[in-house]
This record gives sequence, C-alpha cells and structure tokens, in this order.
Amino acid sequence: MTKHRAFFLTFTLGLGLALLPGCGGDDTTTTGALDASSVSNAADTFNALEGLLNTVDSSSAQGKLSASSRGQATNGPAVGDKSFTGCHVNAGKNRMLRNIKMFRDPLCHISQAEKSNSGFVVPEDNFAYYSILGAGEESDQPFLIRIKRYTNDGGFKCLNFQACKEGSQSEDFQFCNVDAGVEARVSHAFSDTAPDGTVHQGKGSIGLTAHGTDLENVTDATVSSEFNDTFGDGSSTLTLDGTALTYNLSGFFGGTFSDFSNETGMCAEGGQGIGSAHVVSDATFPPFYDPIADKYFCPNTSDPFSMPVEVTSGDVCSGTFDQIESFQRVPESDPASFTIIDNADSPFYADVVNCAVPTEATAPSDFETPWDCTAPDGFTTIDASNIDFSECQKIQEEIRQGDQEERSCEQESLQ
Repeated sequence: MTKHRAFFLTFTLGLGLALLPGCGGDDTTTTGALDASSVSNAADTFNALEGLLNTVDSSSAQGKLSASSRGQATNGPAVGDKSFTGCHVNAGKNRMLRNIKMFRDPLCHISQAEKSNSGFVVPEDNFAYYSILGAGEESDQPFLIRIKRYTNDGGFKCLNFQACKEGSQSEDFQFCNVDAGVEARVSHAFSDTAPDGTVHQGKGSIGLTAHGTDLENVTDATVSSEFNDTFGDGSSTLTLDGTALTYNLSGFFGGTFSDFSNETGMCAEGGQGIGSAHVVSDATFPPFYDPIADKYFCPNTSDPFSMPVEVTSGDVCSGTFDQIESFQRVPESDPASFTIIDNADSPFYADVVNCAVPTEATAPSDFETPWDCTAPDGFTTIDASNIDFSECQKIQEEIRQGDQEERSCEQESLQ
C-alpha cells in the first residue's frame, strides 16, 4: 500500500491524504457475488469517484475577483495575488485522486490472477492460503496472503484478504457492496528507509463510504485516513457532495523529526473552483532551499499566507498563527493555480470561520482481522511470473506519473 511521506516544510498542513474507492458488483443495489468480473468492472466505480471529485472542483464559478480586500490581513497579500493555501488544498485533493489508483492496484492483481490458469481461486466463506512467487520488485521472496469472499451481517457480499511481509502481518483489506454504494477499509503496517538511511516504521488505515444510484453514478463519498510513524502522526477526512457540488477537507499533523517540529490543523471547504481554508499551526523547522534561485526561504511569520522571505543557511523558521484565506482557481490553468479572493466573496467563508479545526490526530485502526501468517494446512504456491499484469502496470505507471507531475506549492509560491 501507500508509503506515508513526511513533507511539512511550511506552515500549511501537508496532507498525506488517500481517496480510496470501494468496489461493487454488477449491481451495487443487490447482494450479488464479488467475482472476478465484478472486481474488473469496479473500474466504473473508480472512474465515477474520480469524475465526482473533478466535477465538484471544476472552476465554473465566475466573477469572484473583487477589487476590494475586505477580510484580508492589512500586512498580507492582496486580493488577486497567488494563493499559497489554494495550492496546498488542491495538492491534498490531487493526492486523494492518485490514491484511488493505489487502491485499484491490488484489486487489479486479484482480478488478473483469478482469470489466469495459475490455480489462484478466491473461495466463499473459507480462506485460501497462498505463497506467491515472482510478484513485483521482491520476486525472490514469497508473498503470503489469505483471501476469501463472504456475506456480512447485513447480507452484503464482501472481499477480504490479509498479507504478510517478513513474517509479520502487513495488510488487512476489506470492501463490501452495500445498498446503492460501497464500503471499504484497509489497515497496513509499513517500514520505510529515508534517504539518510534512517529506518522508520508505523501503521496506517484508510476508510471509505460511497453511495450512488449505480456503479457509474457515485453521488457522495467520505474518506478517512490515519497514520503514525517515526515522523509523527496525522489524520484527515475528505467529504464529497455531488448534489451540492462541494467538498470538505480537514486534517491534522503533529510530529518531530531531527530539527523539525510541527502541529498543524486545517479545515477547508470549497466547490466549483472556489474555496476557503482555516489553518492553525505551531512549527519550527529549517528553511527550504530553492535550487533555481540558490537561496533559502522561510514562510512570512507576519502573514504565512504571503510570499516566503529570504533567509540565510542555518537560520530556523518558526511561528504560530491562526488564519483564514479564500481562493479561486484560475480558469483553464494547467497545472492548477489559485488567486486570493475577498473572504466576503467565498460562500464557504462563514462555515470555515466556525469549523472545528482538528487539534489532534485520530489514531489508525488496528487490523480488524488479525493473522499470525500461518496456514492450517499449508500454503498453495502460485507462480505469478506468468500472469499477465500489464493492465495493473498501467495503473502503477499512472500513480508514478502523478507523483512526478505534482508541483511543489513552495516552488509555486516563488514564481
């Protein structure tokens, strides 16, 4: 699953967010079996969720660039300036969009394995235990999983699997059909090595509820994401309303790593290209380096939503603030850029003023289905090297391209 990255070089909350779609059968209003075909056809649901996020955030609103500057700090940026906050909120939503594909990846592998002649079968009610060889970058090490389909207490069909890495459980994955929608939950433990060789471990969990009229029409969704690791802990929630064409994004991160510490909470609301965000933060960290300008910068402590200020190498950036900014996407901008608008021109400003900014992170959920990585009657070995995973590789490439294409909000603010 995903690797949580600690990248919090400014006061604005760096949201390691994940938008995970669920998977339904051919008709999500029924309790039909989750077979290989329905897993494959889940692309309709994934595409619908991606489309919903894009529709909610389309820049169709007009005429919001007021000439006045009501509601803006007198020593801060003016209406019409670039919005640093809008960039960060958009980056958080883009990470969610990419993480839809991250959820699609294991489902794609299950579907392709079932359609192969490898002997991989997902049984009803009882777990099948597999030792999978030749899968991915660690092809010399077997990948242990157990997997089954079952009917939950509500009478809905579900798919559930656990995975083990190096003798310990690393994944617990479940998604179910529900009335006119889907529910999904994944919990995972991870171990990453930072560029300096530091090993950090932790765990995370992601949940989703989504509803609609059918697989191709998702009308609302709520996604939650939680994690903790060596760097700190964080959580976030995204809500999409396809009827009102609005989103709500909130989150918190707190942690210390080396000479960096941060506690930041944010809540943001928006839709159709306009939004407002309320950020509360207390942080201390090194300045960030701009290799193009060959200079070091810190956020402006008098108004952290304004352009960063130049400092010298070895200085320390610090500050505490509680501030609101409203923004609008520049029409037809690609990649997206944002300008500050008058708070009075944002229909979301009043809600953001009164929103409850998170002051602590929600802890990740434990594995709902613990597994000791053993098989009662032994594991069935599956040679995955001969299974056609080309469709899944396309999804992985889309994820990598998204990572490469995401522009740094810090660099955007300097242009």
